[in-house]
Amino acid sequence: MLHFLTSFLVYGIFQAAVSALQHQPVVNAVIDGDDIIYRDYIDISIAVGTPKGLVVPVIRNADNMNFADIEKVLPRPMMYVALTYDHRLIDGREAVFFLRRIKDVVEDPRRLLLDV
Repeated sequence: MLHFLTSFLVYGIFQAAVSALQHQPVVNAVIDGDDIIYRDYIDISIAVGTPKGLVVPVIRNADNMNFADIEKVLPRPMMYVALTYDHRLIDGREAVFFLRRIKDVVEDPRRLLLDV
C-alpha cells in the first residue's frame, strides 16, 4: 500500500510539472541561433539516486503518459524540484510562475483535475 501511495504522489508531482509546462510554455522552449523554438511536446527528466550514483532518465512525451506509464519510473519517498533555464529566453518571472504552478497543484491536486 505504501508503494502505491508513494507512486501516486510521484505521479501527482509529475502531472504538476506537465501542467506547469503547459501553463508556461516558454519554460519548454529553446533558442536555436536567433530563433525561439516552442516545443509541441513535453519531455521531463527526473534525477534518481541509485547505489551507483545519480541517474537522470528522460521521460519522453510526458504529457501523454498515464499513471501506469509513470509507475515504471522507480518512486522515491522525497523529491526536490529545481529549475534551470536560459536567461536569454526566460526571466525570473516565468520561472517563478512555473515553480509556483507545480507547488499549487501538488498542494491541491483538484487544481489539476479542474484545470484551474
